[in-house]
Parts: sequence; C-alpha cells; structure tokens
Amino acid sequence: VPDAYTDWGISLLIQCPYDKQHQIRACRFPYHLVKCRRSHPEVAKLLATCPFNARHLVPQADLADHISKCRDKVFIEYDIACCSSGLQRDEVNAVSTWQAPPCDEDWETGGELLPPPLYDLLSDSVLHPTWDTMSSKVPFT
Repeated sequence: VPDAYTDWGISLLIQCPYDKQHQIRACRFPYHLVKCRRSHPEVAKLLATCPFNARHLVPQADLADHISKCRDKVFIEYDIACCSSGLQRDEVNAVSTWQAPPCDEDWETGGELLPPPLYDLLSDSVLHPTWDTMSSKVPFT
C-alpha cells in the first residue's frame, strides 16, 4: 500500500478530518488542513495533532495510541539514536584543512588601467570614439 504523502502518491485522495465529505489530493492536503481548521473550529478542538507529523489529526482520546503506532516516529528515533551515539557530532566537528592559495594581486599599488571600450555603433554618421579621442577622458590619469 503506497504512502499517500510520497511523491508517487500525489494523486491519491485523502479524507479531510474536519469534514468527511472532503476528499483532498495528497499534494494539497496540508493547505486544505489549514483552511478547513479555520472553517470548523468546533471540530478542531476535538482533534489532536501528532507530534511526528502535523498531517496526522486524531481524536484527542486516541492520541497516545496513535503516537505508539505512528510510522513517522521512526525518523525522530533515528535522529535521537544518531545524536546519542555521536555519529552526527563527529561529522559536524570535522575541521577542513583547505587553505586559500596565495593572492598574486597587490591592491595597494593599484593596477594597470585598461583602455576604454571602443564603440562601433550603427553607421559612419554616428560618432566613433577612439583611444586618441578618449584618452583625455580616462579616469585616474
């Protein structure tokens, strides 16, 4: 049985916990929950949200049973196991030995100025600046 929340189960329909007449596509389900919660505040008071997956809304009386059986708690348990065993800490604490190569540029002495671009526009009737005519307009000279 495919999980309705996986990418390949996008077209599956899920029944809305607030209004049993609503059948929602899995990809739209989180948005629908927010909208329908506002429309049905009296039902929202009776439902509890699963701590492992906010899409799981169950009657408050059934929350403990749901938590013990929820398939999504496996992900949290895995994270806790990794943290307690130190696997993630070793990965985070690994220090890179990479060093930047030395810079060949000397920003204190300035650099050579490049000539301004030569404009070659549409026709001979348009002014075509050259290096000779532009040399007096070059900054920093």
